[in-house]
Amino acid sequence: DIARDQAGRLFAIGINTIGRVVSINQILANSRWGAWEDLGAGREQVALGNNADGRLEIFIVNAVRRLVHR
Repeated sequence: DIARDQAGRLFAIGINTIGRVVSINQILANSRWGAWEDLGAGREQVALGNNADGRLEIFIVNAVRRLVHR
């Protein structure tokens, strides 16, 4: 998933080839990207979205099918 935060920066999140949830974001809006960050085991599903005030939220269904919110 890809989403834009309230400052205009893009954030991308996904599951890598070994089943870990990883994310990366732009340093500034329309700028270069930072480093990949490992958010832990995920395996099943991941979603990224904006809440009502523009902040980003991450939802992960982990390997034991529990919903994790960040």
